[in-house]
Amino acid sequence: MTTREQLKRAVGGGDRSAASRGVTTEPAPSLPERLYAARERKGVDLYRAERDTKIRARYLGALERGDYKELPGAVYTKGFLRNYALYLGLDPDEVLDHWRRERGEARDTAPVIAVPRPIAAPRPGLTFSPSILVVALLTVFVLAFGAYLGIQVLRFAKPPSIAVTDPSSAVITVDESTTSYTLRGTTLPGATVTIAAPGRDPSQVTAGPDGDWTSDVDLRRGRNQFDVSAVDPDTGKRSEETIRRFITVPFLQIEAPTLTVDQPAEGTSFENGAIPVAGRATNAESVVVSAAYVGPSTPVGGETGGATPEPPAVPDPIAVRSATTGRSARPTS
Repeated sequence: MTTREQLKRAVGGGDRSAASRGVTTEPAPSLPERLYAARERKGVDLYRAERDTKIRARYLGALERGDYKELPGAVYTKGFLRNYALYLGLDPDEVLDHWRRERGEARDTAPVIAVPRPIAAPRPGLTFSPSILVVALLTVFVLAFGAYLGIQVLRFAKPPSIAVTDPSSAVITVDESTTSYTLRGTTLPGATVTIAAPGRDPSQVTAGPDGDWTSDVDLRRGRNQFDVSAVDPDTGKRSEETIRRFITVPFLQIEAPTLTVDQPAEGTSFENGAIPVAGRATNAESVVVSAAYVGPSTPVGGETGGATPEPPAVPDPIAVRSATTGRSARPTS
């Protein structure tokens, strides 16, 4: 007995023994049943499968019923079966072979039109196209222009501000010889700052790009008043407030000069000749010495009781001399 005959007998005996034991074999499920069972296992309905596979629900229902006449054609049917099998976790080639067997067709090599499956399609990354760049630049330009217009509107609607930082309040100078002071402050960039003082012509300075300004003003002895205001050159608006500052310069204290005479002593008599005069003086630049003749203190003739004679004639007029401090003045008469 050959090996082939032995195999046939074994197979035949097995079938008979299976039939004698009452065991029956169930037919394999059809393709529509397999598709339906696979969808049930996946736990989705036809509308969810339509949204995931982008295949209409009525076509999916036709595949699960085996009603291939509702499908647009054999080529599209193959594509639907392949994509639906991939979605349900089945082997697409084995599903197509099963479909061909049920139709009684041999396996062919006709191309299959695959329906796009965006199930696991990657999300597009961020890309920069020329149009996006143009839109971004236009947006930035519009925002910047809007901000500029807003600043200009606020500037034209609001008057300039003015502040004096030095001196921050009224001051009194210590040095009696002070003749000038530097005022400092802040205002709108480019604004014109006017400094007015009673009895003087007002002076003007222009604030720098950062709004700072300085001005040197002349001081007089006593209380000096300065009124500071600002004007916007673009709008012509003047600051709402005028800042007033007082700077006081004290007056010089002048002391009266003093004079002492060292010689001649009081009551000293001289016969003839120049009389030396010496002494000291303070707070004076010069000393003036003058003399006057007042005559004898007793009448001439004394005890005889005669008439009082006329005073002798002065040969020369009394001389007047002056001298600067720091040395003695010696006028002669």
